[in-house]
Amino acid sequence: MTAVSSNMWSGMGVLDEIERGTMNRLLTTPVARGAIMNAMVLEQALSTAVQVAAIILLGLAAGAAYPGGALGLLVLMVSALLLGTIFSALSNTVGMLVRQRETIIGINTLLLLPLTFLSSAFMASTLMPSWMRRIADFNPVNWTLDAARAAMRDTPDWGVVASRGGWLLLLAGVMVVLSTRTFRAYQKSV
Repeated sequence: MTAVSSNMWSGMGVLDEIERGTMNRLLTTPVARGAIMNAMVLEQALSTAVQVAAIILLGLAAGAAYPGGALGLLVLMVSALLLGTIFSALSNTVGMLVRQRETIIGINTLLLLPLTFLSSAFMASTLMPSWMRRIADFNPVNWTLDAARAAMRDTPDWGVVASRGGWLLLLAGVMVVLSTRTFRAYQKSV
């Protein structure tokens, strides 16, 4: 939830940059357009990394055991960063397209809880009704949970890690490309 909720607000930063005129000034520089949008996604990724590290350390301080060891924790971190990238780039795309805070707030509200509750975050998938399990199969929040849980086991299931991680990586790439293209559309509109 940390990776999703904190990154879904990235579009607000885009709106701030547009309103202050910073975005238009960046358009006059020789900086690659993809770098401008992806810098915002990278900033969110660094913030997410700090948050995930803090949660891991708090878990250690509280006595949590991580059977997957350092490699499992690394998979957990990378999975959270990929999930954050998906939602950060989505939020940036929405910010560029609609340029309204209310729309970003509405989309965040619309997506955050349903994606979380339609995953195995709070309920074991074996206890879910079949329709909910089917939705969870296509839910990036669930992919992240599956990859992290598979890596954190005593005997990690690297097949699950690779498949869910691959889907996360693919969707993150698509969202970053979409975000960059949206920026180019914004550039043409000014």
